Amino acid sequence: FTMQYYDKIDELKPNDPVNFLQRYWSDFCFSLGMDGEQFFTTFRQLKNGSSVKITCCDASDHLKERLQYFTNVIAFSATLKPFEYYGQLSGFSKDQFVTAEFQSPFPPKNRKILVVPQVSTLYRDRQRNYSKIGDAINKLVSVKQGNYFVFFPSFDFLEQTMPFIDPVGYRLYKQERNINRDEAQEVIDALKGGSKKVLVLAVQGGIFAEGVDYPGDTLIGAIIVGPALPGFDFEREQLRQYYDQKYNEGFEFAYIYPGMAKVIQSAGRVIRSENDKGMIVLLGQRFQNDRYSSIMPSFWFENSVNELISSQIIKDLEDFWYE
Repeated sequence: FTMQYYDKIDELKPNDPVNFLQRYWSDFCFSLGMDGEQFFTTFRQLKNGSSVKITCCDASDHLKERLQYFTNVIAFSATLKPFEYYGQLSGFSKDQFVTAEFQSPFPPKNRKILVVPQVSTLYRDRQRNYSKIGDAINKLVSVKQGNYFVFFPSFDFLEQTMPFIDPVGYRLYKQERNINRDEAQEVIDALKGGSKKVLVLAVQGGIFAEGVDYPGDTLIGAIIVGPALPGFDFEREQLRQYYDQKYNEGFEFAYIYPGMAKVIQSAGRVIRSENDKGMIVLLGQRFQNDRYSSIMPSFWFENSVNELISSQIIKDLEDFWYE
């Protein structure tokens, strides 16, 4: 059928639907033919049909085959910790795998990082912590007027906390679940509009948390509410079981490392140049845990994450902003 279709048309147009379907189907069939313990296939019945999904837990064996054609490979990103995790899943050989972590080139005095472990973002504790988190956000953004993001681990968490967030004088924006580019641009325009009192509630890993620069006064602070661990479901548990058997770190590989990558991406929105000055606040007791803090950039603290915990948070922020 595909060849007959191509024979009948004079010119293949961009985004041709038949051509797209042919490529998509070819890729799917190729993936379906792969076997091994690192692959599993799930079938799901939907309201308007059904779906078949092929998940690759670990592409390292396939990547190794490609890496042998290169003399050297350099992989770099702001979120490549822990190195062993990314190195193993990228197919790098342990005996030839060299790592390096570089300090931020921007002045440390321009950055204030705080961990607030007095609230819990664990699922079982959320109901009694929504108001505490909202109150903390209100107080944090009141110290210095400016534009802030609050990054939540999920839309549900955002919705449940929003009724408790009402800082005086701020224009409040919320990232919608199905936000489009025009709606996102409206929020960014508000940040650049000059009012300097905008608070945006968004999600980690979303459109505002990655790949966008907010230079200067466009953004002076980010409050990150808990690590955005992936949701618990059948597919995620299959990943955890595989990583447990292969690397003995199932929960870390399937949940903690992907979740903390989103945290670091969100925090990276604040300081984008040598002239930027801003605060990064991590809300949640899990950030104090070594399983999570070990993934943080090395320049966030010297010896222990406890260096980022303050007994007088508001005073420390006042000293930072107005010293």
